[in-house]
Amino acid sequence: IIGLDTSHSTAFTKFLNGPNAGAEYFGYKVVAAYPWGSKTIKTSYDRIPEYTETVKSFGVEIVDSIAALLAKVDVVLLETNDGRPHLEQAIEVFKAGKVLGADCFSPMNTEPTHPDLFWYAIHAVEYLYTVMGPGCKQVTRMFNAENDVTVGVWEGGRVGTVRGIKKGKEDYGGTVFGEKGILQMGTYTGYELLLKEICKFWQTGVAPVTPKETLEIYAFMEAADASKRHQGISVSLADVMKNAQK
Repeated sequence: IIGLDTSHSTAFTKFLNGPNAGAEYFGYKVVAAYPWGSKTIKTSYDRIPEYTETVKSFGVEIVDSIAALLAKVDVVLLETNDGRPHLEQAIEVFKAGKVLGADCFSPMNTEPTHPDLFWYAIHAVEYLYTVMGPGCKQVTRMFNAENDVTVGVWEGGRVGTVRGIKKGKEDYGGTVFGEKGILQMGTYTGYELLLKEICKFWQTGVAPVTPKETLEIYAFMEAADASKRHQGISVSLADVMKNAQK
């Protein structure tokens, strides 16, 4: 469990680790917990000491980082009461290698001066790379007047997709597929989180996204564009990068 600032955490632990846990829980047990959790909402963080002692009484190990927790578990309950750190905490879980693939989507408005994915659907591509990270090997694109889907195959056979919404309700989001669970990604909530990352970059000089990942995002979109130009053939990212260096 990540987040011992909510009664969900103690309730779930009592159900899963209690003596009357039934077959409907398939033998799952809470084995480790990272307490934080909200650090700014008093009504939440005031609960942490009590809830920590409660879960410890059920044999749960308390760890001092998400990384330490991930080394001890197979699946994760992200229970932090404060929704603001959810994405940051979830990304750490995603990058631990327990994610098999993701399907991401965003509106797909286009601009004639730009390749189509480069204009607005880049949002969905960035969602995808936030979860999958770099390492995509090949890209195939399927499209018609109303649909546009790009499929990437990563190292180890993981598959991620980008759907550009051309028609119908527009929104941002996606689904992450893990070894033993499925998680819905968050949607667009405004520019504040982006601005905070920009200011952090100004202050520290450390970019929130590595140059390698940024280049691969553009290689992914160029490979998708090449696939579209050639009626949906698979295009290697290595070939795209090689051509860009000529």
